[in-house]
Amino acid sequence: MTDYQPDPAAQPELEDRSAQYVVPPDSLKYWRYTVYFEGLALWKEQDPQKRVVMARQLAEWTHTLAQKEAEAAQQSSLPPSPSR
Repeated sequence: MTDYQPDPAAQPELEDRSAQYVVPPDSLKYWRYTVYFEGLALWKEQDPQKRVVMARQLAEWTHTLAQKEAEAAQQSSLPPSPSR
């Protein structure tokens, strides 16, 4: 029995694969998911000390989400730029 050796040319480079995300890390959707799931985790956490740390982190992430939401709202309220 021979060991299987994948063809290196048939697989993308590791660097190429690491740059692919389901949700881009600086997108509005990313921050919405982050705040949502961290909130769920906070509700489930039993340790009061961990809840303190999680609540502070959630506050920071919520602030970032608020900034992203404001940017998106501002972008959607701008009139379209004239085409040349």
